[in-house]
Amino acid sequence: MVSGGGLVSVPGTSINTPGFNVLRVSPGPWFVVYNPDSLAIGNPITIPVDQRIFTAQAVTAASTLIDAGLLQLQVRPGNPPSGQVVLQGGVWTFTGPGYRSALLTAFDGSNGFLQQAEKLEAGTLRPGAADALRALVAPRIPATYAESLYLSYGVFSQATPARGYFDVRPGMRLGLAFEERQFVPPNLGAAPLSGFVGGATVTTDVVSRGGPSGAPQLGLDAFFSAVRLPPVPAAAGGAGGIVDLMAATAGLRHLRVCYPAQSFPGADSAGTVGAAGNAALLGAPDLATLATATSSYYSSGNAGTNLVGYFRGRTVIRAHVPLLVNGTQLRYVPVGTTVRQLLEPLRVLPRLPGIVDGQASAALNYQRYLPGLGLTELYASDAYRQLTLAGGDGPDASGADVLDFPVLAGDALWLPRPEPPS
Repeated sequence: MVSGGGLVSVPGTSINTPGFNVLRVSPGPWFVVYNPDSLAIGNPITIPVDQRIFTAQAVTAASTLIDAGLLQLQVRPGNPPSGQVVLQGGVWTFTGPGYRSALLTAFDGSNGFLQQAEKLEAGTLRPGAADALRALVAPRIPATYAESLYLSYGVFSQATPARGYFDVRPGMRLGLAFEERQFVPPNLGAAPLSGFVGGATVTTDVVSRGGPSGAPQLGLDAFFSAVRLPPVPAAAGGAGGIVDLMAATAGLRHLRVCYPAQSFPGADSAGTVGAAGNAALLGAPDLATLATATSSYYSSGNAGTNLVGYFRGRTVIRAHVPLLVNGTQLRYVPVGTTVRQLLEPLRVLPRLPGIVDGQASAALNYQRYLPGLGLTELYASDAYRQLTLAGGDGPDASGADVLDFPVLAGDALWLPRPEPPS
């Protein structure tokens, strides 16, 4: 039995603390799991699915609409039909602190859960149902820290073979750090000073729009998405700003930022022409096409017609997500920020055994938003769930401990208010 203290080591052990739990199946990695009321490790997890994702096409018999192995969408007849997502017991099998390829493939890989959902849209599922299912399922899958970022934002990072990318999602804020080109004439004897130097940082919000078929589309900046812009000719040497991407991103459902497998151009170089040596933005109307373009980009440096563009120079693109502090203050933090890093400006938390004790969860007072499908769920009094830390706070094989879980969009941190001096 687990209720916020100790490591879990036996399949079938119950997690009796409702809400989000950070724990380990010893000696495996730290992971995050949502417990609706009582959950047993190793057992399948059933997630009710709102009837609003289904079309009016009645299902004549109970069936499995989507079977991606570890994830299934089951439906019962009715008008409209009702359904549930079932996570098979294999989602509890952890092989290490990073990614489980079987889980990622089942989630959004070739013929995976989300790809099958997109194919069913405008048939049994309503347009945009795949996005709704992602929002519902992602935080409810028992996931390592790395997998939590992948399921929510498509963050994937590995050294062999070299890969580094993330998905551009509505609600994100992209930060683009540009660099300027400095030229110092050789006759001044300072030729090594020619090259790139620090430049401006630009932010743009990622917004969603409705497409003609009802399927969602992405936009970079609400203003640019709402007004007509004059045509901007493509530049062979890469984009210079957000306006250069407006025409290329119009009507796309999926966008992905890919960092090159090869190294960036050096600071004292003239830069590199082409997407292969720069951070590239890929776009596609569906996940299957996006996956193919991503594989092509990393195998050959060429994403074909799915290349939206890249920024000239040595531009770095970061994703940020919003966090609520004390219930009212909206703060954006880079994707990948951990709760330890979030707290470090206030107090350094040493990586010592015993830092997290039985009172740690109450002291941290950290809550996570549980996504629903409508405004009712958004403003419901129970839309947030407490996040509980397991008592054993030692590191896993990656060196991460219980306080290294990543911040997700909408998380809420409540800080104690100091009493005024008497």
